Amino acid sequence: MTVGVLGAAGASAATPLAGRTATVSLVDGQGQRQAIATLSVDARGAYTLTFDDGPFEPKFLSMRPFQCLPVPPKLQCHLPYPYEKTARITADDLSSLSYDLLFLVKQASEFGIDFWNGRYYRLQAAGDRVTGTAQAVDLNDLASRPPAGRAPIRARDIKDIAPGDTPYPTLVIE
Repeated sequence: MTVGVLGAAGASAATPLAGRTATVSLVDGQGQRQAIATLSVDARGAYTLTFDDGPFEPKFLSMRPFQCLPVPPKLQCHLPYPYEKTARITADDLSSLSYDLLFLVKQASEFGIDFWNGRYYRLQAAGDRVTGTAQAVDLNDLASRPPAGRAPIRARDIKDIAPGDTPYPTLVIE
């Protein structure tokens, strides 16, 4: 599954990972990494994100298909961003990539999925590496298209969570 292929012209000289292909990994509370995708970034910051189907299990939850990572007793399921956006990153703006890396967390024993239990990775670039910290977010807000000019997920919608409250508290791209 490939996402983020809408290119954009121009970029700052400090575009993270420019001209590189990197591995996207989720990191659990014990520091164990789970590679989930490959990110290719061109010199201008346009990117392609390709998920690796290997670690994911297909699940049919709340009448929709999801790709989920089993982390007993929970599942962390990828939620594809449903609206058009630029697939471009700069040193100052990694939000497009954050939207491509949205997840929902649920108990594996529960039927269905609750969109209020979302995970948004707040990404930061540092040299040849991008890291993200899991934040809680109600993804029910994505049920309708955001108004023009308004970010779909705003800072006020994102809440800090304890690392132990999520299967993968950290995301690393390198």
